[in-house]
Amino acid sequence: MKGVLDLNCCVQGYAWGKVGSSSKVAQLAGAYDGITTNETDSYAELWMGTHPKGPATIKGTGQKLNEWLAENKWALSYSIAEKYGDLPYLFKVLSIQKALSIQAHPNKELGAILRKNNPDNYPDSNHKPEMCIALTEFAGLMGFRPLTEIVDVLANVPELRAIVGEEQSAKLKEAVDADPANAVEAGVSKNLTQQQEALKACYIQLMEASDSAVTDALAKLIPRLEAKTSRDRVEDLILTVNQDFPNDIGLFSLYFLNYVQLGPGESMFMAANEPHAYLTGDCIECMACSDNVVRAGLTPKFKDVSTLTEMLTYTYGPGQSKVLAGTTVNGNYRIFDPPIEEFTLAKVDVNAGSSYDLPVVDGPSLILVTTGAGSTGDINITPGTTLFLAAGMPLTLSATEKMTAYRAYCTL
Repeated sequence: MKGVLDLNCCVQGYAWGKVGSSSKVAQLAGAYDGITTNETDSYAELWMGTHPKGPATIKGTGQKLNEWLAENKWALSYSIAEKYGDLPYLFKVLSIQKALSIQAHPNKELGAILRKNNPDNYPDSNHKPEMCIALTEFAGLMGFRPLTEIVDVLANVPELRAIVGEEQSAKLKEAVDADPANAVEAGVSKNLTQQQEALKACYIQLMEASDSAVTDALAKLIPRLEAKTSRDRVEDLILTVNQDFPNDIGLFSLYFLNYVQLGPGESMFMAANEPHAYLTGDCIECMACSDNVVRAGLTPKFKDVSTLTEMLTYTYGPGQSKVLAGTTVNGNYRIFDPPIEEFTLAKVDVNAGSSYDLPVVDGPSLILVTTGAGSTGDINITPGTTLFLAAGMPLTLSATEKMTAYRAYCTL
């Protein structure tokens, strides 16, 4: 079929990934030529796109997708080819066994600076806003909690207050108490700038604490939490994450960030310069095409605490405000449209014995089938089938078994 390519894509075996066939990534990657599952290996991420660290190739020819696109600019649309020269997004599946690092992604201006000054750790100059859609029950950290909650935690967790310090803790409480609680929680306070500056000062004080101070504080906190007969979910989370990252400053960050749970089909969007971390579960993810990550906790990798604490926006609010359900176009098609131009996501459901014509869009699409079976044209579809669809081209999914697919696309 003209403008439709059946792809082989790349697996990344990061240490935090699920192992063997328990991983959704491993299950889907079985559709690719030459990939078999090793039950002792980690299958963390499936990369679909043209990023040089994991380029897709075309089944049958082995040609890299980016090379084919360079020869067929029309498939991107000429406006996208002129502006980006390639796919502007990177499409992924993640299977998470243990917590990812507390991290944020730079905007375009900071991304260019980081790449210039430290290309080994920041290989891309692009920004990296991203969106995830849960495939299974999923949990993560996203953004700073409402300030009233953080003030309450500082008052009731002496080990945290000892690291943040009495002065900064008191300044945050003073800034919060200056406005009605409902205004503070909604982020519409008259003293918003003062409150964000106080939050920043507290977080910097925490993240720049000495290793010895963190170790001493955790030596008191962990036994105290273990001895409690009733714990809240953040306390349970600290004990769970401590098993993988003992004595890590990121454990105290869990008190500052929203704990967000997603059910299958729910999503959240991570803008540039917003702190987040994925904890457990499987998800679809899409981002502007970049691999830049600024980390500051829960990781054995390079940490850049000063960059992270300076780059954050210090916006805050309830975690549930981060959860997005998407917009249903019809019974088959639901759109997740973040406030950026590089990508939109869609979830497609096709009942067994039925066919569905995807909406035609004036931009390039990647389509991943996650469940079911069927065909499109002369291509047989199984879980893991990954298709490139050129701009302006139609595609019909015909299901012999109930099928779910996810689509990433860009239009200008």
